[in-house]
Amino acid sequence: LEDVLDERLLLRGARFAQDDVLFKEYGHLDRVEKRAIEREENSRLKNQSRELNTILLTCCIAALVQGWSQSFIIGVNLQWPYAFGLQTNEGISESIINFWIFGGVNAITYFAAGFIGCWLSDPLNEYFWGRRGALFIAGLFTFTASIGSAFTYS
Repeated sequence: LEDVLDERLLLRGARFAQDDVLFKEYGHLDRVEKRAIEREENSRLKNQSRELNTILLTCCIAALVQGWSQSFIIGVNLQWPYAFGLQTNEGISESIINFWIFGGVNAITYFAAGFIGCWLSDPLNEYFWGRRGALFIAGLFTFTASIGSAFTYS
């Protein structure tokens, strides 16, 4: 690692991250370092690159959709067991089966992502559409699921 990384520079960065005020005062910064730190501290979002702003906007929208999806799932989990008659007091054995059904329905999305999505990801990336195409297809599935859930009435 010594031939790849400058240890002195790494230590300076760690000291700056630990206490930036003290480091600015006693860190013996040269003119280029002072200007870089000042630019980083005073930069605004509009001064960032277009690519970075696109990534930030995309991540914000994805977090928003994910939050909506989670809220929807939590709300549905409060009602659907009653609608399908899974809340019974008929005995312990039926209650255990109902818990397994409830857990299986909640876990199926994660099982599908793990067993289907992960195994399809590499061939789609490698042989068919490339990384961007595969991400676009995954985004279409997510978008379609969100829109479809919005139009479900029962």
